[in-house]
Amino acid sequence: MAMSSILNADDIKKALDAFAVADSFDYKKFFEMVGLKAKSSDDVKKVFTVLDADNSGFIEEEELKYVLKGFAKDGRDLTDKETKAFLRAADKDGDGKIGVDGKHQIPLVRVSQTSQKQTGSNANVERKSNTRRQTVFFCGIYLFLIRYYCSFMAGSFYIFQG
Repeated sequence: MAMSSILNADDIKKALDAFAVADSFDYKKFFEMVGLKAKSSDDVKKVFTVLDADNSGFIEEEELKYVLKGFAKDGRDLTDKETKAFLRAADKDGDGKIGVDGKHQIPLVRVSQTSQKQTGSNANVERKSNTRRQTVFFCGIYLFLIRYYCSFMAGSFYIFQG
């Protein structure tokens, strides 16, 4: 699959030209310039698949060096400094891999999903968390009312006895 079938060829060319000089690569700006920010998660996964040269499900440091060539054949290689900086920013667990899903998630995926509605397991975790907070809150109110009622009843009982 060619990258130009997912992204606009003119945007790719402009982004590659903007970062043609060695040690000028900024992945956040680059991904924004090629239009990934506006793409769906499925399109971002397609881009990831194109960049994952060995089809391992991860982009390792060696593949990351050639990431610009994945966008166009005339793209330059990243310098060692750029490659390591990009990997440091994207590899949250320090295993030397970037993945499209889960804990190895590539930053371009996060950028694209910020504009979308929360779905899937993240939304479920959020809902469960909110439900727990509400339950704890209502349990606290319930216990407060029981104590108040018991102390009121105990006081009333003594009043009527005396």
